[in-house]
Amino acid sequence: MHAFYSYRNGIRYGYYVCYSHRANKLVCSTHSISTNACEAAVLMALKTHTMPILDIPKMSTIAKNFMYSQASTSKLMSRLDIKQEELRRDNNYRLSLYESYKDDIISREDFINFRVNYDT
Repeated sequence: MHAFYSYRNGIRYGYYVCYSHRANKLVCSTHSISTNACEAAVLMALKTHTMPILDIPKMSTIAKNFMYSQASTSKLMSRLDIKQEELRRDNNYRLSLYESYKDDIISREDFINFRVNYDT
């Protein structure tokens, strides 16, 4: 768009005119928008996109929820690590339990009882 001004009855009016049409009338049809209408449209677009950012109470709530979510995630990841370590340890116990049974260190009855406990 190209800025263009006209005067009527001593009053200056501003327009934005399609630059492609000014350069080559075969490329584009003539169209223009007043500077007031264009500036109002740009201002409305800016307000629409910036109002959510400027809603301080809402953004504060979002930030607090995000921080809580991060802390909660950190705690859950720590608990997951602990539970995975317990699972590895129990699997090692189950494996050694079977080896003890195969080597006749424990009876079949003890093997079954211990295995049920580890499975639980």
